[in-house]
Amino acid sequence: MIRILDLLENWVVGILGLFMLVFALAQVAARYLLPELVAGGGEELIVYIFVWAAMIACAGQVTRQGHVRANLVLRLLPIGVVRFLEAINALAALTVCAIFIWFGSDVVNIAILIDEHSQTGVSFPMWIYYLALPVGAALMAIRYVLLLVRIISEKGSVTKEGLMREASV
Repeated sequence: MIRILDLLENWVVGILGLFMLVFALAQVAARYLLPELVAGGGEELIVYIFVWAAMIACAGQVTRQGHVRANLVLRLLPIGVVRFLEAINALAALTVCAIFIWFGSDVVNIAILIDEHSQTGVSFPMWIYYLALPVGAALMAIRYVLLLVRIISEKGSVTKEGLMREASV
């Protein structure tokens, strides 16, 4: 399941990156070739796409242990303590993800309710932009649940550096 999520997330982030590049090149070309036709909003769309790509990419970092960690401290502790701390870390992160999902969903619902749009000429529906937070947090939460299951079931090998990925993951 993790491989499928990795593949899907990588493709989505790659496609979003390609869209950002196309929008940026179009903005630059339009400024020099047709400055009278340049309307604001291109940069705005790039920012919205970037936020979505970043939130999706954060989920993959859970599996790769790419988020900030106290590896120096883990190296000084016995393996059993490291496993326990990894479980506590996964539970804490899962709690934060749940909070982001809960309150992020509230923000999205409010934006839909008041029909909030950006104030530029694009008039982008802001709920789509705000939705990146609960979606990204939900993707991370899935990864943290899978990580927690691996820790508890003792299928993940633990070293002094922390929980390592399984060969089949």
